[in-house]
Amino acid sequence: MRSPEGSRRVWCVVEGADDIAIYERMFNVDAVKVISSEDEEGKKGCRNVEQIVTDLHAEEENPRVFGIRDCDYTRYTTDYSCPANVFLTDCRDIEMMMFNAPSVQMALEAWNKAFLEKIEVCAGVVRYLGYIRIYNEIYQTSCIFHDNLTKVSLVWNFDTHSIKTDYKECLFNKYKNTCPVLVEEDDFNNFIRTKRLEEEPYFYVCRGHDVIRLLPNMMIYQEYNNKAIFQCMLNAYSQEDFFSTNLYCNINTWARERGLEVS
Repeated sequence: MRSPEGSRRVWCVVEGADDIAIYERMFNVDAVKVISSEDEEGKKGCRNVEQIVTDLHAEEENPRVFGIRDCDYTRYTTDYSCPANVFLTDCRDIEMMMFNAPSVQMALEAWNKAFLEKIEVCAGVVRYLGYIRIYNEIYQTSCIFHDNLTKVSLVWNFDTHSIKTDYKECLFNKYKNTCPVLVEEDDFNNFIRTKRLEEEPYFYVCRGHDVIRLLPNMMIYQEYNNKAIFQCMLNAYSQEDFFSTNLYCNINTWARERGLEVS
């Protein structure tokens, strides 16, 4: 930022490498530099984005810095306040924003007509896992999802190549047994009803990586693996898609108020 070249740039801090691959294509590369929130210890994520941007605006005079973080489940909490100069995705995360974009849907359907149908089925399953994630977030039950609730085998029958009929029971029991605190199923079901989560659009509830993890199994053939699906989405997601989002509108307003150009 303090170098001659850096002082002329606008700096965008994002969570990690995947986010850089997506967002650096959305801005004018000559004007905006997109960088990861990874710190010296290798940690990265939404909290780092918020901390870095907040610290820079406290230390520097009018820094040309903003941050983008996934919305995650902040819409369901009552005590979250997004820091100044940080902007949230329209959907649960950037991957769900991409799934929701017409150009991405068209590209996936052109690749294989079954994609949109399978995504809808995936969303139905991942939605329930999303309920668990939201419950865990709000009640701070400290469940470790990685390598526990994210195993495809919990919801997918590899013998019949189909969703398990008891996937909800499998997911909840795994969650209950993994949690360091007691979780009652009646409390959990009441939470879903009270928050009216079943009425929420899937792109607010589902985690994009959970969809991408399950989707290749439903598509069966190896060419439809996680990396290939993400690359197809990345190639198809356009600036026109991005410019139509609230996220871009908020960033563009921020930039114009400061006499900056980002696109």
